[in-house]
Amino acid sequence: MQCLEAAVCDVLLFEYAQRHGLANIRTAITKRANNLRGLTSREQDAFWLLIYQVWSEADLRGNGQGFLADLKAVGFSFLRF
Repeated sequence: MQCLEAAVCDVLLFEYAQRHGLANIRTAITKRANNLRGLTSREQDAFWLLIYQVWSEADLRGNGQGFLADLKAVGFSFLRF
């Protein structure tokens, strides 16, 4: 459960950084999400919300996350502020 909690915290911090122009924080969280690319799609599942928010549709599709890529393609959002 710790992975999921950490991923949710990262997503919220990422969204905060985007809204307030905090590029260094956004970059650090993007780097953390990009480090998940080497994992299997099953290992990535604990971080699904983080990778959905950070990765592009092509990145999602290319890393075994086709369902999330399909959602991103239609503009689905899990977060609303």
